[in-house]
Amino acid sequence: MILKKVLRDKQGLGYPLVAAIVLVLLMLMMVGYEYVRLQIIGYGVRDAVQSAVNTVATANYETSFGGLKSGYSGGYERNETVWLPRLSTGDVYAELDRILGTSPNGSRHTKMAGDAKEFEVYGLTVDVLNAPFKPDHSIRAETLAITTRITLEVPLWFMGVQVDVMKADLVIATNFVAKF
Repeated sequence: MILKKVLRDKQGLGYPLVAAIVLVLLMLMMVGYEYVRLQIIGYGVRDAVQSAVNTVATANYETSFGGLKSGYSGGYERNETVWLPRLSTGDVYAELDRILGTSPNGSRHTKMAGDAKEFEVYGLTVDVLNAPFKPDHSIRAETLAITTRITLEVPLWFMGVQVDVMKADLVIATNFVAKF
């Protein structure tokens, strides 16, 4: 009620209030924009890591699925009297640099936007769980699985000033099943 009275006042007392409301709305829009920017970067990095892992796994396809012709699965090779797993994690960072446009910066890989850092990734670990040598065909859950962990850091900006850094540990799980 008082707000209506101030806004309809003919003496000009409503102008500062309108200006304050517009500034608050602009600040809220800036916060919303920053939230959307963080979401886009996070999803993009997650998708790029999964794509990089898929590319590396595809490059090792014959190693991983060569035994399927004989009814077995996984990447194994005979070493004298025993079968040993033979899988490679490949160079996921090189593929990530190609997909995301990052460049190595010490132990981290950084994406720059002009002079400012857009984001950086580091701490990549790739765990490969080989499929069993002789799988039980009644269970389809035992497949070649790759779990990738990476840390993402994105600077948070408000009104042109970096206020903090968002740090997220991304875990990406990928399973591979031969289709034939």
